[in-house]
Amino acid sequence: MTISSLPVSQLVVGRRVKHPGHAQMASKLGTVVEVAHTAHTVVWEDGSRSYVNPGSFTGLRPMTILPIVVEPELIAGLIAKAERVLADKHSAEDARKAAFQQACADLLAANKHLEAAPDKYCVRTAAKNLRTELKLAKIKASVRMSRFSMGNSITVEVDKGGDLAAAEAIANKYIGTDFDGMTDCKTYRETPWLYCFGSTHYVHVHAKRES
Repeated sequence: MTISSLPVSQLVVGRRVKHPGHAQMASKLGTVVEVAHTAHTVVWEDGSRSYVNPGSFTGLRPMTILPIVVEPELIAGLIAKAERVLADKHSAEDARKAAFQQACADLLAANKHLEAAPDKYCVRTAAKNLRTELKLAKIKASVRMSRFSMGNSITVEVDKGGDLAAAEAIANKYIGTDFDGMTDCKTYRETPWLYCFGSTHYVHVHAKRES
């Protein structure tokens, strides 16, 4: 059943609202806990909090202002829940960062034969480390890096008779991007290996062509 939205003038503290949702998010219910000129604070049923501008209640897919206003005691409970959810989110993020840093430390300790990258985007370090790994795997190959507008790549040419699959498995560890065909956007990978030993946007591995 479709519920008609109340006018924006009825947007007060305690007013229930409904987000219409979108492709990445289902519709959800929330409560306005603060009204301001530039942005209203809404706490959703899951405890998350959003700062919503007044324009969100007009337009093609507006949020719905419902004919329900909750009691002050419930508003206080919602605000307390939102604070707990935010604190838990920060704790989880701190734990994730600590685990990531520990993983980086473990990788550096276990791979002293490789050069530590000044940052994860260092293609020069990635190419150098790739050469080292291929040599240790007894795979004869040439490694070349290329730079171009908005990116870079590494090309690996494996000598005749070399293990192409093994070379590709080693080289793929240095790929730092993915392409999302749905959004037509490039995304960046976040892994301890890339932060420690460098990365490139693209890797090309093939057998060396006979001259």
